[in-house]
Amino acid sequence: MRMARVLGIAESFSISPDISFLSGVVMRRDFIVDGVSITKITVRGSDATEKIIKLYSEMHRNDISAMIINGCVLSMYNIVEAGTINSMTGLPVVCIARRKGKDLEGGITSHGNLDKVKAYRSLGRQSQAKLKTGYDIWLRVFGIELNDAIKMLNAYTIDGRVPEPIRIARLISSACLNR
Repeated sequence: MRMARVLGIAESFSISPDISFLSGVVMRRDFIVDGVSITKITVRGSDATEKIIKLYSEMHRNDISAMIINGCVLSMYNIVEAGTINSMTGLPVVCIARRKGKDLEGGITSHGNLDKVKAYRSLGRQSQAKLKTGYDIWLRVFGIELNDAIKMLNAYTIDGRVPEPIRIARLISSACLNR
């Protein structure tokens, strides 16, 4: 699978006050940033999936090959329904984490939101992979084979375990939060 451009998505949030910025960075395979978009999502909310789809669609791009999202659970249990994003956008979606995620079902259940529990369960299990940099990463894949997802992550990772589109999106979100 040729990955000419990917959309990397990452957030930065605070719980005092409740605010979360979500940034999307379009990056070419040669590491040139080719687009940026920023939105807000609700801390402890249920709008991450909708906002990611809207962020992508408002970019009006037909040259993005895949989406890499920094996590499937954002901003205090705002679940990213990556399968829905995949089916609505037609893009392969890869959710990554630097370490194996804890089982969050108990925490989500304690907040009494059964829809979030169902959304969390729909994410399935994480898979572990070793990147070319020697670091392990945990991922969930939607609309793409695991081996192709690992190849894509390797293609966009220069150092460490964070692909460049995610690293830059996280920096932008953090800058928005801290201004």
